[in-house]
Amino acid sequence: MIDPQELLITLAEAEAGHTGRHLTVVGELDLSTSNALIDQVSALVDGGATLVVLDLSGASFIDSSGLRALIGLGQLLSSGGGRLVIDGMSPAAQKLLEITGLLEQFRP
Repeated sequence: MIDPQELLITLAEAEAGHTGRHLTVVGELDLSTSNALIDQVSALVDGGATLVVLDLSGASFIDSSGLRALIGLGQLLSSGGGRLVIDGMSPAAQKLLEITGLLEQFRP
């Protein structure tokens, strides 16, 4: 069982020649864990990733810090001509993105 204070991030292997990466996020994306996501995605961008696909279907909770991380990472990728896409959302993630009007920005 995952400690709710921990964020589990798994990275799917990219196919040869592709610059996209797929991350699965499980747990609470909040003040204590959002920096782990920022660090992981920033490292991917530094490594040449131009598309990052997040699966948030396992995200049980997202607070304003998590939302700020998603927005900042979206901006980071778009500033380099890339994109952050959220493909797979928990009810909590979908509700938050709908309420904030950001759902369409992160759709595939």
